[in-house]
This record gives sequence, structure tokens and C-alpha cells, in this order.
Amino acid sequence: MATVYDRFQLQMDVYTFLLEKNGYKTVRKGCLAFYVVDKENGFNDKLPFRKEIHMIDTDPSYVQGVFTEAVELLRKDAPPPHSSDCKFGQWFKEAANF
Repeated sequence: MATVYDRFQLQMDVYTFLLEKNGYKTVRKGCLAFYVVDKENGFNDKLPFRKEIHMIDTDPSYVQGVFTEAVELLRKDAPPPHSSDCKFGQWFKEAANF
């Protein structure tokens, strides 16, 4: 079964927000289509996929706040420091030594 990550939820919530802000009525649902490699019977010189459709409820109520935070961040002179558990920040710190 395909995983519906929180970023997919955010994406669908943003789409709902944008549609409603532009005057469209929505049913506040999103449809995610996944094509997942089917490893069950081996590959036999082909790459079989199975299709999965996931319907999720959308909630655009917090999206304006996300946009506001993004704009505030982009208007700053420098980015905020990485949190101590940020894997990208750790990688960047190590890569900066090259």
C-alpha cells in the first residue's frame, strides 16, 4: 500500500485553498493516484505496476498561515538557523568544509 505522506496532504490542502480563493466550490477531498512497483511475483524481464487510488479529506484552514510564514521568511535578510535535528543542515555543515 502506498504511503500518503504529510507533504501530499499539504499539497491537496493548498490546491483546495487556491481553488476556493478563486471562487470555486470544492468538496474538500483530494484524489491521489499511485503507481507502485509490484514485486510480488518477481520481475521476469518486466517492471509490473499496480495502481492505487487514495481519496483524502482536505483542510485548507491553515494554508493562509503557511503562506504568510513563507512570505515572512523570504523577506528576511538571512535564513533562520537549522534545528539541531535537521539532516539537511548537518549535511550542509559537512559539505561547507570542502
